[in-house]
Amino acid sequence: MPDYFFQGPLYRGKRNMLDAIAYEWLTAGGANHADDVADALASYTDLALAFETIMARWLGTGDGDDVPTHMKRNGYTLADLAAAFARFRAARPDTTPTDENPE
Repeated sequence: MPDYFFQGPLYRGKRNMLDAIAYEWLTAGGANHADDVADALASYTDLALAFETIMARWLGTGDGDDVPTHMKRNGYTLADLAAAFARFRAARPDTTPTDENPE
């Protein structure tokens, strides 16, 4: 199984990488409060969140004609990223207690 790259770490599997992109976007790396995330989820569709992420993070543009985009290198589409936002919406991993942030 190939490794997939996003913001430094390698992910085993495209789905794991896409879920990490959705998590990062909605939580700002854990800086956003759960209420902020809930507001974003209430205000945008999964497709809109995916599109906004691709545009803001330059995931659909390369560094030149010879460099493929993040999307092309990792073999995903707008619909694939929208599905990751749908999984986030259903699971709300930002509200799951952790050792660092117990309820």
